[in-house]
Amino acid sequence: MTPDSARQKVLEAELAERGWRAGEEVRSVNGYNVQGFQPIDDRHVILDAGITRQYLITTASPCRDLQYNERLRVSTNVANELTTLDTVYALDPTGRQACPIARLQRLERISSAQ
Repeated sequence: MTPDSARQKVLEAELAERGWRAGEEVRSVNGYNVQGFQPIDDRHVILDAGITRQYLITTASPCRDLQYNERLRVSTNVANELTTLDTVYALDPTGRQACPIARLQRLERISSAQ
């Protein structure tokens, strides 16, 4: 198993533990309303973009403060639209770490019966 496939398996297990699986990749999230974030690891965060609209954000590179920070902010280039040209910031008392977005995927609920 390659390191990338091992990381993918860990990510899939973490999502499943939270009741999700990654769905289709999307180019943008239009009309989103940030309801909250759930950091997963140093490259992934779940974006709650409104009722029944959750997305997996993958950053372009590891973002050391992402998984340990409860305060995140999204900076967009186009009003009310999140794309892979945008950035997630991990905020803490000492400043902020920029985490450019590389990939956006819809999340799908999985039933506990599976």
